[in-house]
Amino acid sequence: MELTIKLNLKDYTDFNYSFFIRKLRDILRMLKVFVLVLVVLFTAVILTMFLFRTSNHSVNISAGSHKSSIIPILLLVTFSFVVVTLIMLFINITIASRLNFQSNKIAQAENHFVFSDEMFEVTSDSLNVRIAWDKVNSVGFYKNCYGVFISTAQAHILPKRCFSGVTEMKAFEEFISRVLDADKIKK
Repeated sequence: MELTIKLNLKDYTDFNYSFFIRKLRDILRMLKVFVLVLVVLFTAVILTMFLFRTSNHSVNISAGSHKSSIIPILLLVTFSFVVVTLIMLFINITIASRLNFQSNKIAQAENHFVFSDEMFEVTSDSLNVRIAWDKVNSVGFYKNCYGVFISTAQAHILPKRCFSGVTEMKAFEEFISRVLDADKIKK
């Protein structure tokens, strides 16, 4: 199988978004018990506050002060912090992707990929690399592209728009499933 690819900024940025979202999802999956406990506690606090505020038997915890209203404010501040942090991360990914892409002349060049059962080869005007499949860290299947990782932080990006159609993409996915161990394929 052969592909000729000329990445553009959108390909590069889409890959970085997809990679970030997958990493975030993996982290949340590892922390799901912790997150589940936090959600239950958060729900219990909100429900308790609602029940005490709507019942006739209100408990005056603060003895005349406004300390009982601090909990909703803290929850709002925490939620706002999480939202602002996520927005800032996506802005950072956009800016970093643009700067990295503009400085990486190899990524901007037209690259020719040849895939065989033993290795894949990437050639361009300034690059000629052969990488055996046992040296590949992993292959990620994303919404708009594939990432052939040669380390945990470096990948060759294969945009799906460069394939001739769904049949060729399916053939590529089957090929990758044949040449790599299942634990190296990230769907």
